[in-house]
Amino acid sequence: MNGIPGDLYERLQAALLRCGPFDSDRALRSLFVDARLSAWRDLLPEASSRVERARAIIDALSERANSAGENALVLLLRVLAENTPPGDACRGQLTALAGEVAATLRAGVSPGGAPSAPPPVGPSVFNQQGQHVGTQINVAGDYYAAPPAGITIIGDGNVVGNNNTVRVEKGASPTAASPVEISALRTRLQRLDAVDIESLCLDHFPAVYDKFSRGLRRDEMLNLLLDHCRRNPEDAARLATLLR
Repeated sequence: MNGIPGDLYERLQAALLRCGPFDSDRALRSLFVDARLSAWRDLLPEASSRVERARAIIDALSERANSAGENALVLLLRVLAENTPPGDACRGQLTALAGEVAATLRAGVSPGGAPSAPPPVGPSVFNQQGQHVGTQINVAGDYYAAPPAGITIIGDGNVVGNNNTVRVEKGASPTAASPVEISALRTRLQRLDAVDIESLCLDHFPAVYDKFSRGLRRDEMLNLLLDHCRRNPEDAARLATLLR
C-alpha cells in the first residue's frame, strides 16, 4: 500500500501518462541511468500497457527512499521534469507534483520510518458565535484553558486561565461568502486566450488542468473550468478574486 490519497494518485497517474516515457518497459528503464534513480533500476516491474506501467511504477517507488531520505517517486518526477523542454507545460506540472507528493508522504509514515511528529501546538482560538474551540466547558460562553501561546476570544464571553494573554473582540462573526455567478466568471474569462487559461488552471486549479488534453479548444478549456467552479463554490470565489 502506498500513502498517496486517491485524488493525488489519479493526477499523478495522468501526468505520468501524458509526460513520461511509458510506451514500453525499455523506454521507462532508460530514465534509470540517472544516478538518482539507478539504485531502483532492477526493481522496475514489467507491464503490458501504459496505464498498468504507470500504476506499477507509482506503487513500486512510493515506499522507497535513498540513504538521504529522498523518496524514489519524488526523484523520478524531478528527473522527468528536468528532461522536459522548458516551454512544455509538463515541466511545471511534474515539478509541482514532486513537491505535493513529497509533502504528502512526509505527513504520513516515511518509508521504513516512524509516523511524522504532530504539528506544534499554536494558540487556542475561541469563536463563541461560530463554536470553533479547542476546549469548551459549557454552552454559556465560558472557556477554560492554559495553552502556551494564550487564548483569543471572539464574541461575548468569559475566560478563566493561568497566565493567559486574552484578546476579546465583540460582535465579530463569520460571514458567508457571496455566491459567484458563473456567467460573470465567463465574461471575465473572455479576455484570456488559451495559453492564459491553461496557465491559470496549472497554477491554481490543477484538478481542472489534469482534464486538459492536447489539442483541446479554448472554449472547451473554459467550460471545464466553469463546470468545476459550479461544483465547487469556494473555487468559484477564488477564481473571481484572481480575475480582478
